[in-house]
Amino acid sequence: AFPRFFFISDDELLSVLGTSDVTSIQEHMLKLFDNCAELIFARNNRIVKGMVSAEGESFEFRTVVNVEGAVETWMTAVSIEMKVTLRAIMKESVFYYPKHQRLKWMDMSLGMCCQTGIKVWWTWEIEDVFNRVRLGDKNAMKTYGSKLKTEVN
Repeated sequence: AFPRFFFISDDELLSVLGTSDVTSIQEHMLKLFDNCAELIFARNNRIVKGMVSAEGESFEFRTVVNVEGAVETWMTAVSIEMKVTLRAIMKESVFYYPKHQRLKWMDMSLGMCCQTGIKVWWTWEIEDVFNRVRLGDKNAMKTYGSKLKTEVN
């Protein structure tokens, strides 16, 4: 069973289960996945290769999902692949944060990855500043504040 089907009404569930058109799931995507407006189908709707958010942000799966068998089976595979892919994208985004200018990095990354990456690096940088202050660098906080101001401007 696909647990996310509990988020749609009985009539909507019957419309999904009672058709051979795999794209009929599209109209219910926002109810099944938080902020996912649609799936990206390919090869005559025989594979799912990614997702698109309500804002139009999209990502492609690392491994495409075959649309075979019962809808709950391949939708479970979509859910699993979404998690695997987003985890990899998040790790890459956090890794590339210090290697690019902030605006360029933000253009390269998904919105949620930007939010998370910035927070991960900010936490590390603040810890580093406190360690430098503890070791005697009394200007460490001011220096870091200037760096942040430069990045925002």
